[in-house]
Amino acid sequence: MSVFGQGLSLAEPFCRIPRLRQFVDTDLQEDASFSFQREVHVNQSQRAVHRMILVADVEGFGDSRRVGPDQIAVREGMYGAFEQALHDAGVSWQACEKEDRGDGLFALIPADTEKGLLAESFPLWLADAVRAHNAAHKPEERFRLRMALHAGEIRFDDHGATGAALNLTFRLVDAAPVKSALRHSSGVLAVVASSWFYSEVIRNSKECRPDTYRPVLVSEKETSTTGWVALPDHSGPSGKSEGPETWRVRILDSDGGVHGAGVLVHGRYVITAATAVAQSLNVPPVPYRPHSRVLFDLPGQPQMRVRPAEIVWWPSGAASDRSALAGLSVVGPAIHGVRHPPLRRAGLPGPRVVRSHRFPAAKDGAGEVKAWGRLRAYNATMGHRISLDPLSPESGPNITREHCGADVVDAETGAVLGIVAAAPASSGGGTAEMVSIRLITDQWRLLNRIVAAAERDPQEATRYVQATGLSQWSRRNGSGRAHWLGHADFLRLIEHSLQAPELATAQSRHTIASELPLEVALTAPRSTVDRADIAALLWACADTRGHLDKLRRGVRRKARNGSGCEELLKDLDKLCCPDSQAG
Repeated sequence: MSVFGQGLSLAEPFCRIPRLRQFVDTDLQEDASFSFQREVHVNQSQRAVHRMILVADVEGFGDSRRVGPDQIAVREGMYGAFEQALHDAGVSWQACEKEDRGDGLFALIPADTEKGLLAESFPLWLADAVRAHNAAHKPEERFRLRMALHAGEIRFDDHGATGAALNLTFRLVDAAPVKSALRHSSGVLAVVASSWFYSEVIRNSKECRPDTYRPVLVSEKETSTTGWVALPDHSGPSGKSEGPETWRVRILDSDGGVHGAGVLVHGRYVITAATAVAQSLNVPPVPYRPHSRVLFDLPGQPQMRVRPAEIVWWPSGAASDRSALAGLSVVGPAIHGVRHPPLRRAGLPGPRVVRSHRFPAAKDGAGEVKAWGRLRAYNATMGHRISLDPLSPESGPNITREHCGADVVDAETGAVLGIVAAAPASSGGGTAEMVSIRLITDQWRLLNRIVAAAERDPQEATRYVQATGLSQWSRRNGSGRAHWLGHADFLRLIEHSLQAPELATAQSRHTIASELPLEVALTAPRSTVDRADIAALLWACADTRGHLDKLRRGVRRKARNGSGCEELLKDLDKLCCPDSQAG
């Protein structure tokens, strides 16, 4: 049978069919050329290129109060603000590859553009442009923005751009903590940077104002990471904490060297690390309580000179336990003008980002150093020591055992959750733990009463310290001086107190004072001289009705037969129960 009417047998070789061979060769060449072009196109689309990534989203774009024309005005304002702000910052809007997102946009900035431009002046220019738009439009056409910054590898195809870096940027701008930050801001812009962008660009440039950024935990879809949030045009503190954190102290030695940090509570008591106290006194870690005075100062109150404090709370075996804490009582009058730390002993949901501050060991060190960490949980385990994990490799300084005695502050609420203590040596050289406020209050009864009072009324204990004198506090509360102590009576009470073990030592007096009303425990001047300390305590109790009787009851409860407090109790009985004595 012939093929194509040529009379050729199928068994003949292909090369013997010239015309068919020529036709097939031409077709194969064209197919090869098309395949090569397609392969080149595929290879080019799969090749990654580096870009800076900017993603923006309008807050509440779909608000029911906005109708179609309002949304169009918002979009025009958004695009106009970005074009103007990028131009002012020195970035060409036309050179950027852009895609619309309806209620937002994303732009890919050319790789040869300086990354610092997006984090230095650009956010401020953008906020200015948004405010200018809002000032000229009705409420429904005004808007606020969330903006995310990142950089990474991008791939293009016929439909646009894609890549893991782009996915991460979209997760950052949609993160709940970022939305919350803008919701609580007085400004019009919230900026969130990836950990990489913060570490490589923002943290290395003073013009980017890295101190205005705070880390947040981002958990969106398949993404779990850390973002860094700033509110460029927000007026006020970046977190929910109100006012400067002036409660931080430095634990010093006699030469001014710094050995740790601490927290001043209501101007009277200091919580710090036992190891910091031992090092400042140059004593070995021993299980018993040192008796020397501890020196400290307040970096947040530069006008305040170095002050002495007395050790009043020292758990058994404290210094031998590197993660143990200690409590100090300020010698002399309580310190005024220092904000009380918002101590929190209740749990908080989920993992938390926390910060702490340490002071350089050199006495002329340049201020405090902020560090960050991550609490895995602060709920069921809050009564125990909790590990402070590093936030991320790109986060900069993280909390380590060098922060011993420093407060651990929740980055979101501004509450003090605990105190940093060094982890056991087996945990690694740089690791640290947090001793929760709950655990401290369980062991230190006086602090438990102070925190409980603040939980009932946040201003109650503050009023005690702000009072210029106990008698003024008493008059405001409707009570007058309960007892007028004559000179002879007062001296006799002091002498008998010195003979009573229940008041003769600083530790025993602190135990008694811990049970007295807070206006005495927080404001009575204290001294390392036993006689002066007893005098201050007795005078404070006599100044307000009923407090001297509470002192009498406390001494009687702790008195032991033959302890030497009989004469003191007789004197107190005469003052507090004159009718029974007369009978």
